[in-house]
Amino acid sequence: MTDTVKHVTEGRDPTPVLRQAVQSAQRKLLLGSRDLADVNEALAGLFAEMAPCYDQLAATAHASPDGAVAAVLAALRGAFGHAARGLPEPAVNCVITAATVAIRLADDVALDREYVDSGRWR
Repeated sequence: MTDTVKHVTEGRDPTPVLRQAVQSAQRKLLLGSRDLADVNEALAGLFAEMAPCYDQLAATAHASPDGAVAAVLAALRGAFGHAARGLPEPAVNCVITAATVAIRLADDVALDREYVDSGRWR
């Protein structure tokens, strides 16, 4: 890659991409069967959505290892690991965990729009 070529996501906050990708994968897994083929398909879609900004997400996780981005990525590593070992149910559980933690990636305005009473949960 030359200095003049930049990724589309460069300079932008990649956390909404991560949040959306995880929530999409979770929806797909909760609405479909939970066999290994469906899990692998959902994880492949998640990976494809995250790939353009993964380096930025990894840098964010490295800079803040106790933050939400690091926690979401750790749960996703677990999901991919379980799927690679042929264990679809634990992989689904890890995606659900990642989606739950990914709620913390939204800004306050987005949370207020999505959850009318979100203030009582903070």
